[in-house]
Amino acid sequence: MALAAVLRWRSATRSRRSRYAQVAQLLHPRAIPPDALGYLDPAAVVAAFGRRLRDLRESGGLSKEALGYLTGIHPTAILRFEKGRRDPRLTSILRLARGLQVPPRALIEDDGESAALGD
Repeated sequence: MALAAVLRWRSATRSRRSRYAQVAQLLHPRAIPPDALGYLDPAAVVAAFGRRLRDLRESGGLSKEALGYLTGIHPTAILRFEKGRRDPRLTSILRLARGLQVPPRALIEDDGESAALGD
């Protein structure tokens, strides 16, 4: 029954966006839209990480080169993290936190974010 509905849907739709919405409706009629779940824009998250990284680095009195020496991460990569041009890996976050002598959580979330999410 679901296969027949999907086949009808496929022949009846034209745009990808409407196809996605119809598949979501077929699979889960009461699906919650992503905005209602607190969807986070990836670019905004990376930019916020970069701002926190730069603030922590500057408050510790470290240059990009010094932080790079402590963490083994190239200073250009640190610059790209700070500018929001590069998405950090988990290992990079852990190395940066160790070099800055802060918990990894300090790089990932700010005080206002945890209050906004209800934690």
